[in-house]
Amino acid sequence: MKLTTDEVLERIGSFGRYQIVLNIYFNIAYALWWAFPVMAMVFIASEPGWKCKNNSTCPFTDTISLGDDRYKHRCDIPRQDWDFADDFTSVVTEFDLYCKRGALGFVSTSVIFAGFIAGSISVSPISDKFGRKLPLFVCGFFCAVFNFVSAFSPAFWVFALFRAIVGFMIGAYSIPLFVLTSEFSGVRRRGTAGSVVWIGYEVFVMLLAAIAYGIRDWRQLVIVTGVPGIIFAAGYFFIPESVRWLLKKGRYTEAKETLSKVASSNGTEMPDEPIYLPKEERLGDIRDLFSSLKMAHKTLGCWFMWFAVSFISWGISFSTPFVGGSVYSNVAISAAASLPSYLICAVLTVWFGRRKSLFISFFVASLGAIGALLMTDKAEHDNGFLAGKIFMSMVVAKLSSGVAFTLVYIYAAELFPTALRNVAMGTSTSWARVSGFASAYAPLLLEIHRFLPFGIMAGLALAAAVICLTLPETHDQPMIEDLSQDSNDKNHKQDENLNANDVTAEENTLL
Repeated sequence: MKLTTDEVLERIGSFGRYQIVLNIYFNIAYALWWAFPVMAMVFIASEPGWKCKNNSTCPFTDTISLGDDRYKHRCDIPRQDWDFADDFTSVVTEFDLYCKRGALGFVSTSVIFAGFIAGSISVSPISDKFGRKLPLFVCGFFCAVFNFVSAFSPAFWVFALFRAIVGFMIGAYSIPLFVLTSEFSGVRRRGTAGSVVWIGYEVFVMLLAAIAYGIRDWRQLVIVTGVPGIIFAAGYFFIPESVRWLLKKGRYTEAKETLSKVASSNGTEMPDEPIYLPKEERLGDIRDLFSSLKMAHKTLGCWFMWFAVSFISWGISFSTPFVGGSVYSNVAISAAASLPSYLICAVLTVWFGRRKSLFISFFVASLGAIGALLMTDKAEHDNGFLAGKIFMSMVVAKLSSGVAFTLVYIYAAELFPTALRNVAMGTSTSWARVSGFASAYAPLLLEIHRFLPFGIMAGLALAAAVICLTLPETHDQPMIEDLSQDSNDKNHKQDENLNANDVTAEENTLL
């Protein structure tokens, strides 16, 4: 009797030494190719505030920042009568982005997510056709390269173009990376693998805050944080292709050799039984996401949850310079608060269902956003309320949104079949980047009304909490391999029995 990929992984190690080493590598990849390029924008696209130089036209003696009622006063006086504060340099200070050009600083961040949308949509089908490994490393390498060369931008539009390319590459490689992580893990530890893969991201964000504190010049900061990512792309020569994808393509020998390496590394024996080959079928495309009411429900539910959690998470991150207090400590606090979320997810995914865990995390995120909103007014004049606002936003809302973000990744990978998985997650993450694009402008909402940023976050979190309860549970269920299996609600064993005699000549030779 043939064994499914999940059954083989359970025997040779669902999350043993081999998968742990892979997970550590992917942790660092996410950190160098995502955390550094994107979160660096908090520092290199931020404004240190401005201060007066000529008291006759500018009577203020302190540094004035976004959110201050006097912020727009500089637009009514000559440029030579004021200057940027000298706390740090950024593209805002370098290219003189103020008043009518003031929004361009936020544009340089938002174009990353615009590129992300294009990358995730265009490359996801390639990942299903040519494998997870090729787009992962090619796009990861170019992400690091363009991040590095953006430090030498002679004009703002060049910098913005390079950041858009960085975003495209992140969108292109991020889903194949996560899918590869998930597909190498067995049923019992798939949630664990998908949870702890993000730990390196938050650790490196804390490291980034420390580096940015020491390096106040934006060009030097980009160079220092960009070089390691280029070197790390050498992992192409050591990281294997997904065995699930190989089997789906009928490449039985390569898949079995890879699984044998996994077994050897984990100190286990490769089973003697043959491995089930998923039946050949066309690759899924975006039309298959709406092939039935059940599939359309899952698709639209996933899209909204990704949209909501992305806006909350990135909105909080990009608002750190404007919450109050030190931007460096706020970034570090936010990252430190998110760290436990991955360990929490690792526990939740083993013992509890996906839906219940997602509902609770979204609900708590809404409470954190509401708490920060209610303290906004008094936080301007009271350090106690300021500390409370930072705690509710940077700790409560950020921690719970971190749990939700991780769970959404895991949940989406489990809801869709292998042939459609990258397309489903690629389109889902595209909606996340639409909201990420919008969240880059969240600080500008302060000029409309101070309650808007956290009010929108709270509303999205509550809506997502309700929607997740309408989707099917995937806890402790084997990954769906075939499109027909999902649409017809057949279990994997039934499909396997129907194809029990469908053994390739190559497989017969091996047996």
